[in-house]
Amino acid sequence: VEMYSSEKLAPADLKSGVALAINKLLDPIRQKFQSSKELRELVIKAYPEESAGGNQQKKAAPKKKKNAPQEVRDADVSVLNIRVGRIVSAEKHPNADSLLVEKIDVGETEPRQVVSGIAKHFAPADLVGRSVCLVLNMKPNKIRQVESTAMILCASTEEKLALVTPPEGAKVGERVMFDGFEKDALDVLPPRRKYFETVSPNFAVREDSTCVWKNGETELTWNTSAGPCTAPAMGKDAQIR
Repeated sequence: VEMYSSEKLAPADLKSGVALAINKLLDPIRQKFQSSKELRELVIKAYPEESAGGNQQKKAAPKKKKNAPQEVRDADVSVLNIRVGRIVSAEKHPNADSLLVEKIDVGETEPRQVVSGIAKHFAPADLVGRSVCLVLNMKPNKIRQVESTAMILCASTEEKLALVTPPEGAKVGERVMFDGFEKDALDVLPPRRKYFETVSPNFAVREDSTCVWKNGETELTWNTSAGPCTAPAMGKDAQIR
C-alpha cells in the first residue's frame, strides 16, 4: 500500500506487486514445511492423490458412449420382423372396450403381451389357440396404460376384419419370408422413419385368400415352411395392418 501511495508501484503492476508481497510472507512457512518431516507427512495424509502424483493430472472420467446410429434401410418388406405366433390367452383391456390384451407364444422364453383393437370382432375365448402373424420389431409402447410389445396383423375393410393366418404346420416363432427379400429385419423399427406405414399399403389379399406384398408389378407371397399365409378375400379395398 505504501509503495502504491508513493507511486513507486504503477496501477498496471498492482496485481503482480501484490502476488510478490504475498509470496514473501509465505516463504518462511514454506521453508518450515520443507524442513519438517512431520508436516510433510501431514500434507500427504490430507492430500493423498495430489501428493502421490505431484503434478500428475487426475484421470479424466471415461466419456459416455453415444448410442450407435440407427441403421438406415430402404423401406421394403425385409425391414419387418413378421413371425408366426400362437395366442395362449386373451382378455378384455381394463381401460378400453375396443381393445383386447393377448399373450402370444412366438418361440421366446416368455409370451409377448400384445394390445390389439379387435374386441368388436372377436371374443377373447375365441382367440385362444389361434395361430397369427405379428410384427415383433415394433417399438414397445403403452396403449391405454397397458404395454404392447408386438402387433397382430389383420386384413380389414371398413366393415370386416380377419386375422392373417399362417398355414397349419407352420412353426411357432418362424419368420414369414418374401422371395428375394431375405435380409435380416431391423431390431426395432424407429417410429420417425415410418417403415411399417410405408410398406403395409402394398400388402394385399388375392381372391384365392393368399396374402401378398406388391413390389412394383410383382406380387410376393407371405411364405412359411408350411406354405403361404392367408386371410379371407375382402375385395380390392382390403388392407393388411
